[in-house]
Amino acid sequence: MFDEIVNGCHGQHGIPWLYPNIVSAFREIHKAGIKGVAAHVFDLEQGTRIENQECVVRLYSIEVWNAQTGELVGGELGYTVGKIYTSLSGFACEDSAGSVQLAALGVALKNCGFELWDLGMYMEYKTRLGAKCVERDVFVDEVNQNKLRNDTYLFCDENIQDWKKEKNCKDIIDKIPQSSQSVAINKKDSKQSSI
Repeated sequence: MFDEIVNGCHGQHGIPWLYPNIVSAFREIHKAGIKGVAAHVFDLEQGTRIENQECVVRLYSIEVWNAQTGELVGGELGYTVGKIYTSLSGFACEDSAGSVQLAALGVALKNCGFELWDLGMYMEYKTRLGAKCVERDVFVDEVNQNKLRNDTYLFCDENIQDWKKEKNCKDIIDKIPQSSQSVAINKKDSKQSSI
C-alpha cells in the first residue's frame, strides 16, 4: 500500500517534497520491513558521527479504509527511530478520515510502546486532537533519550486482511483510556509531538 499512500499525499499536497528520489529512498526503507535499515548517529553539537552507534529506521504506510465501500480514504507515511514515531505526510479524501487516522494511530503507538510522536509543524487541528506545545530543549532531550532504543516497532498482531474487513478505528481507539494519552507541540520550532 506504500504507493497508494504516496499517490494520496501527492493528490492532496502536490509534490512539494515527496520527489521521485525521496520516494524511491522511502520505498527501500519500507521494503526492509520490521528489520529496518541502520543509520549512523551524529553529535549535532560537534557535527561528527558517533562511532559504534547506529539506530534502526523503519518506514510505515498507515491506511484508513471505508468499511462500507472498501476504499482507501486516508493515510500517512511515517518513520520510526528507536521509540520515536514521526509523521511525514498524510492525506484524507473523506471528511474526518485524517483525524480518525491520527486518533487510532496514537493508540497503536501507545500500545506498541512508543515514547514520542513527532507530528511535524504546528497545525490547529492537531491541538484539537490533544497535541500540546513543548519547548525545543525538552523535545531534543526526549529525542536523545529515545532514538537509540531499537526495541520498538509498529505492528498489527492480526492478519491485515482481517483488520480491513472486521476492525474499525473505533475498536482501536477504544483499547486505551483517553486519560492516558498525551501529546505535545514544540512551540519554538512549531513541532507537534506526542510523549
